[in-house]
Amino acid sequence: MSTIRLERPHKAAIEWMLVALAGACGVLLLHRHTLASGGARLPGDLGDTRLNLLFLEHGFRTLRGDSPWHSFWSPTWSFFPLTEVLARSDNLIGDLPLYVTLRGLGVDPPRAFSAWVVSCTILNFAGALWAARQLGQSRLGAGASAVLFAFAMPRAQQLNHAQLLPQFWMPLCVGVLARSVRAALADQPVRSRRWLFLLPPLALLQFAAGAYLGCFLALGAVFAGVVALSCTGDVGFRAPLVRWLQVAWPGLASGLAAIAVPTWWLLRPYVRLRALGGGRSHVEVAAMLPRPLSYLMPMPGAVFYDWLTPVARTLPLSWEHTMFAGLLPLGALGWLAWQTQHQNAVGQRVLARLLFGTWALTVLSTLLLGRESAWWIVSLLPGLTALRAVTRIALLQLLLAGFALGALVTACQQRRTKGAWILATALMFLPLIENLVEVPANLGANEILERTQTLAAHVREANCSAFFYTGAPDALDVVTQLDAMSASMETGRPTINGYTGKDPEGWTLREPAHVDRAAVRDWLHRNGDDHTDFCLLTGG
Repeated sequence: MSTIRLERPHKAAIEWMLVALAGACGVLLLHRHTLASGGARLPGDLGDTRLNLLFLEHGFRTLRGDSPWHSFWSPTWSFFPLTEVLARSDNLIGDLPLYVTLRGLGVDPPRAFSAWVVSCTILNFAGALWAARQLGQSRLGAGASAVLFAFAMPRAQQLNHAQLLPQFWMPLCVGVLARSVRAALADQPVRSRRWLFLLPPLALLQFAAGAYLGCFLALGAVFAGVVALSCTGDVGFRAPLVRWLQVAWPGLASGLAAIAVPTWWLLRPYVRLRALGGGRSHVEVAAMLPRPLSYLMPMPGAVFYDWLTPVARTLPLSWEHTMFAGLLPLGALGWLAWQTQHQNAVGQRVLARLLFGTWALTVLSTLLLGRESAWWIVSLLPGLTALRAVTRIALLQLLLAGFALGALVTACQQRRTKGAWILATALMFLPLIENLVEVPANLGANEILERTQTLAAHVREANCSAFFYTGAPDALDVVTQLDAMSASMETGRPTINGYTGKDPEGWTLREPAHVDRAAVRDWLHRNGDDHTDFCLLTGG
C-alpha cells in the first residue's frame, strides 16, 4: 500500500488551515453567546463590564471633542469634585483605536464594546501566534501556544474584568525581542536596532491597555533578565548575548527616548495618587495571593474538571483563584524543565531555561504559604504595591505555559513521521477540550442603554448643577453607582457617585441607599466645595 506524501507548500497550507480552525473554534467557544446574539449579549454583569465601557466611551467622546484633553484624567462623571479620578483604575487608552473605529461607524456603545471584546480575543490569538513563530516554533506549535494563551479557563474567568483581556501587546514584545536577537546573530545590526526600537512603545501600549497587564509585563521582564544573567555561565550563550547587546542597544535607547513624554503623561496621575493614598495593605492583598491549590482551581462549570471545584471551598474570594488551565500545560512545563538540562542545542536549551525559569519565578514570588509570601518583598518594586488581585498573574503564566506547549508540539513535529504530525495536531486542539466551559453572556446591550437613558431623563429634569443618586433600596451598591456614572456621562451633569478599583481617601458614600444630604454636603466640604447646588435623586 503506497503512502501519500504531501508536498511542502500543501503541508504548510493545511497546517495554517488547522491553526485558523483552532482559533475560530476558540473564539466561538469563548464568545458563542455574544456572537449568536449579534453583539446584544455581553459577558460580565452590570458592574465591572459597565465600568470598562465607561472608560472606553470616555476616551471616544474626548477624541470626538466633547471635552478638552486637559480634563481627560478628571471626568466629572465620578467622585465629583475630585480630580484625576481616571487614574484610580485602568483607563484602556491603549485599546481606544478599535473601539473608536466602531463608534465612528455608528455602532452604539454596548455593541461596540461587544465587538471590542471579541476583537481583543482574536488579537490575543494572533499576537501569541506571531510571537511563537519568532521563537522558532513550528506552525502547529505556534498554534498551540496561541490557543492556550487566548482561550484557557483563566482567560474565560476574567471576561467580567475586560481590562485584563487586551494582552496582545505582551506577546508582541516577546516577538520583537526575538526578531532583534535573530537579526543581530545574522549580522544585520540595523535591522536588530529597528526591532528593538519597537520594544518600549509596545510595552507602553500594554500598560496603557491595562495597569495590571503592564505591571505583569514589567515583572516578567525583570524575572527573564534574572534568568538570562544566570545563563551567562554557559559560554555558548554568553558570546551571542554580548554581541546582541553591543549591536542593538542604540535601538533600545532610541525607543525609550521616543516614549519619554507619553510615559510621563500616562504615569504622572498614577504616581501622584499613589503618593497620596499609598499602596495596598497586606490584609487586602493576602486574600488574592495564589495558594498551591489555586493552580488546581478550574473555572466553575468546567466540563472535564468540575470535580476539582470543591477546591474553591478552601480559598478566599475563590472566583479570583482560577489559575488552572488543564493538565496539558502542566505536563508541557514539566517537559520544558527537563529540556533545560538535556537539550543539546545551546539556543534551545537557553530558551527553555528562560521560559521555565521565568514561569517558576512568577510562581515562587507570589505563592502564599501560611502567612508568608515573597510577594511582600517583590511588591516593593515600583508600581507593584498598587496591585490587589495578584492571582491575575495567571494571565502572564498562560503566555509562558503556551510557549512551553508550543515547544513540545514543535519537538513532536521534528520527528517527521505521520504519527508525530497527528499527535502535534491533537496537542494543538487539546487545550480547547480541556478548557471547555460554559461562558455566560447575561448582560443585555438594550438593558444598559435603557438604564442609562431612564436615569439621564430624570437627571435632566432636576434643576441642579450636580447630583447624587441613591438608587432603589434593594439595588446593589455598585450597580447604583454605575447607573449614576452612566447618566452623568450622557447628560454632562457632574455626579458625586463613584466606583473604581480603589475608593478615594475618606469616601463615605459607598452605600448609596443610606446616603442623605448631610453626608453628601460633608463630602463636598471635605474636598473644598461648599458652593455646588446638588440634587439627591432617589430610585423607584
